[in-house]
Amino acid sequence: MADLLERGADGKSAELVDEILAEILDLDAAVADLFGTADLGERLIVMADLLRARHRGGCGVNPALERLNGLLAAHPMFHCRAELIERVANVLRGLQPLTRAGRAADRRALLAIVTALTAPAGLRGGRAMSEAVTRRARLVFGEDQRDLTAAEGVKAVLKHLLVGAPALWATSSICERVHSA
Repeated sequence: MADLLERGADGKSAELVDEILAEILDLDAAVADLFGTADLGERLIVMADLLRARHRGGCGVNPALERLNGLLAAHPMFHCRAELIERVANVLRGLQPLTRAGRAADRRALLAIVTALTAPAGLRGGRAMSEAVTRRARLVFGEDQRDLTAAEGVKAVLKHLLVGAPALWATSSICERVHSA
């Protein structure tokens, strides 16, 4: 299928290939094959890098990841991008640690993920991704078994980032309104 896109398929053919590849990315077994035994944090960083078509070789050497990166660089691949965004957001909403190395490593992983997701207008994935990042930030930046408030979580992330802060500050005010209601 990827061969079709690489040979110049466009229009309906390209969209069909995009849809089929997105369905493959929706399969847990396929994702396990693509990303190997990397911890969640590394997987999410690679997924975020793929969204920008800037895969840098995380998750070991895998020609399939390189090929997917090339397709994402050359074609819109809206369905594949949407599937990657959904996977990243779903994991960030969860409770499973991002790394096997403790809270400090989880913080570093989250900041790397957010950096990779940052676009000029905010986070790739929009409001759903912002909410997922906020939820995860509340967990990893909290201390002494206490989760942060949504606003504190956003501020904790922003304190460590230089790019994309204005769009994320808007998320802070949204979160304050949602969680205070």
